[in-house]
Amino acid sequence: MVSLYLRDKGVRQFVNLGAGMDTRPFRISQLEATETTWFEVDFPAVTEYKNTMLASANAQPKCARHCVVANLTQKGWTAELEKKGFDPKAPTLYLLFPTLRFFILFLIVPFPGGWLKD
Repeated sequence: MVSLYLRDKGVRQFVNLGAGMDTRPFRISQLEATETTWFEVDFPAVTEYKNTMLASANAQPKCARHCVVANLTQKGWTAELEKKGFDPKAPTLYLLFPTLRFFILFLIVPFPGGWLKD
Protein backbone atom coordinates (compact mmCIF):
# COMPACT_ATOMS: atom_id res chain seq x y z
CA MET A 1 0.00 0.00 0.00
CA VAL A 2 2.77 2.46 0.90
CA SER A 3 4.53 1.85 -2.42
CA LEU A 4 1.29 2.47 -4.31
CA TYR A 5 0.71 5.82 -2.60
CA LEU A 6 4.34 6.83 -3.18
CA ARG A 7 4.29 5.90 -6.85
CA ASP A 8 0.74 6.72 -7.97
CA LYS A 9 -0.52 9.35 -5.55
CA GLY A 10 2.65 11.27 -4.77
CA VAL A 11 2.11 11.06 -1.02
CA ARG A 12 5.28 12.04 0.83
CA GLN A 13 4.01 12.10 4.40
CA PHE A 14 3.00 8.97 6.31
CA VAL A 15 1.66 8.72 9.86
CA ASN A 16 1.67 5.31 11.53
CA LEU A 17 -0.73 5.48 14.49
CA GLY A 18 0.15 2.88 17.09
CA ALA A 19 3.30 1.98 15.14
CA GLY A 20 4.47 -0.70 17.55
CA MET A 21 7.38 -2.67 16.12
CA ASP A 22 6.51 -1.94 12.49
CA THR A 23 9.68 -1.41 10.44
CA ARG A 24 8.29 -0.20 7.11
CA PRO A 25 10.46 2.94 6.96
CA PHE A 26 13.50 0.65 7.23
CA ARG A 27 12.33 -1.90 4.66
CA ILE A 28 10.53 -0.14 1.79
CA SER A 29 13.25 0.62 -0.74
CA GLN A 30 11.05 3.03 -2.74
CA LEU A 31 11.31 5.49 0.16
CA GLU A 32 15.00 6.11 -0.57
CA ALA A 33 14.50 8.08 -3.77
CA THR A 34 11.89 10.41 -2.28
CA GLU A 35 11.61 13.28 0.14
CA THR A 36 9.27 11.28 2.33
CA THR A 37 8.67 11.91 6.01
CA TRP A 38 7.48 9.05 8.20
CA PHE A 39 5.90 9.70 11.61
CA GLU A 40 5.44 6.93 14.16
CA VAL A 41 3.04 7.60 17.03
CA ASP A 42 3.08 5.29 20.05
CA PHE A 43 3.46 5.00 23.81
CA PRO A 44 6.80 6.00 25.40
CA ALA A 45 7.82 2.46 26.43
CA VAL A 46 7.09 1.04 22.97
CA THR A 47 8.96 3.82 21.22
CA GLU A 48 11.98 3.53 23.53
CA TYR A 49 12.19 -0.27 23.19
CA LYS A 50 11.84 -0.14 19.41
CA ASN A 51 14.50 2.55 19.05
CA THR A 52 16.87 0.57 21.29
CA MET A 53 16.41 -2.58 19.19
CA LEU A 54 16.85 -0.68 15.91
CA ALA A 55 20.00 1.01 17.18
CA SER A 56 21.48 -2.31 18.32
CA ALA A 57 20.92 -3.65 14.81
CA ASN A 58 22.42 -0.50 13.24
CA ALA A 59 19.19 -0.13 11.27
CA GLN A 60 18.89 3.01 9.15
CA PRO A 61 15.55 4.32 7.89
CA LYS A 62 15.15 4.84 4.16
CA CYS A 63 13.51 8.24 4.71
CA ALA A 64 13.17 10.91 7.39
CA ARG A 65 11.63 9.23 10.45
CA HIS A 66 10.18 10.97 13.48
CA CYS A 67 8.91 9.27 16.63
CA VAL A 68 6.01 10.95 18.35
CA VAL A 69 5.54 9.79 21.92
CA ALA A 70 1.84 10.07 22.65
CA ASN A 71 -1.28 8.29 23.82
CA LEU A 72 -3.84 8.29 21.01
CA THR A 73 -6.70 8.14 23.51
CA GLN A 74 -5.66 11.48 25.05
CA LYS A 75 -5.96 14.98 23.63
CA GLY A 76 -2.80 16.63 22.39
CA TRP A 77 -1.24 13.96 20.19
CA THR A 78 -1.88 15.98 17.02
CA ALA A 79 -0.02 18.94 18.52
CA GLU A 80 2.90 16.62 19.32
CA LEU A 81 2.82 15.41 15.72
CA GLU A 82 3.06 18.98 14.42
CA LYS A 83 5.96 19.73 16.79
CA LYS A 84 7.89 16.95 15.01
CA GLY A 85 7.35 18.60 11.63
CA PHE A 86 4.03 17.18 10.45
CA ASP A 87 2.42 19.39 7.79
CA PRO A 88 -1.38 19.22 8.22
CA LYS A 89 -1.88 20.63 4.71
CA ALA A 90 0.28 18.03 2.93
CA PRO A 91 -1.25 14.88 1.41
CA THR A 92 -0.88 12.20 4.08
CA LEU A 93 -1.49 8.49 4.35
CA TYR A 94 -2.48 7.40 7.85
CA LEU A 95 -1.67 3.80 8.74
CA LEU A 96 -4.02 2.40 11.37
CA PHE A 97 -3.58 -1.37 11.17
CA PRO A 98 -2.28 -2.07 14.68
CA THR A 99 -4.57 0.54 16.21
CA LEU A 100 -7.70 -0.77 14.53
CA ARG A 101 -7.04 -4.29 15.82
CA PHE A 102 -6.78 -2.90 19.36
CA PHE A 103 -10.01 -0.92 19.09
CA ILE A 104 -11.87 -3.86 17.56
CA LEU A 105 -10.80 -6.04 20.49
CA PHE A 106 -11.68 -3.25 22.90
CA LEU A 107 -15.19 -3.10 21.47
CA ILE A 108 -15.73 -6.85 21.42
CA VAL A 109 -14.22 -8.13 24.67
CA PRO A 110 -16.18 -6.09 27.28
CA PHE A 111 -19.57 -7.38 26.12
CA PRO A 112 -21.22 -10.45 27.74
CA GLY A 113 -20.05 -13.62 26.04
CA GLY A 114 -17.15 -11.77 24.44
CA TRP A 115 -18.98 -10.96 21.18
CA LEU A 116 -21.46 -8.33 20.04
CA LYS A 117 -24.89 -9.85 19.63
CA ASP A 118 -28.03 -8.72 17.82
